[in-house]
Amino acid sequence: MLNQDLIIQGCINGDRRAQQSLYEHFYGKMMVVCMRYANCKDEALDMFQEAFIKVFKKMKSSINGLFQQKQFLSITSRFCSGDFYLLG
Repeated sequence: MLNQDLIIQGCINGDRRAQQSLYEHFYGKMMVVCMRYANCKDEALDMFQEAFIKVFKKMKSSINGLFQQKQFLSITSRFCSGDFYLLG
């Protein structure tokens, strides 16, 4: 079982293994959100990558490292529904 608090703290501290674990853990859930907004799988993957970068940035600025699954999905959804198309 993924100890999410330790993984998130590792991500905040820049631990690459923690980032990889988090990426693998949330890949499926975040890709489902991205696929809802994308025209194809490649576009969804681009959205996912960009959204994950936003998640890592938000995570570093979170208070006391408190970051929950719903925040991952919320950031991803907001990004895919608007911000992604502003990039291109």
